[in-house]
Amino acid sequence: MAINQDNVADKLIPTTGALSVQGLVLNSTTLTTSVVIPTGYSASSVGPITLSNGVSVTVPSGSRWLVF
Repeated sequence: MAINQDNVADKLIPTTGALSVQGLVLNSTTLTTSVVIPTGYSASSVGPITLSNGVSVTVPSGSRWLVF
């Protein structure tokens, strides 16, 4: 899929690294840095998801990480 760099609807969300394209949110399928989901939050990814060597995802009690 090509991303149109001139399309104002295409937005890189710098705090998450996610890319929003005309109503779709894209995520990388490989995590290269460890992530801690903040208490009181949940997260989702569309997978499969691969964790690079030494990378972890910390999910606090009461939170969830869903991989679809």
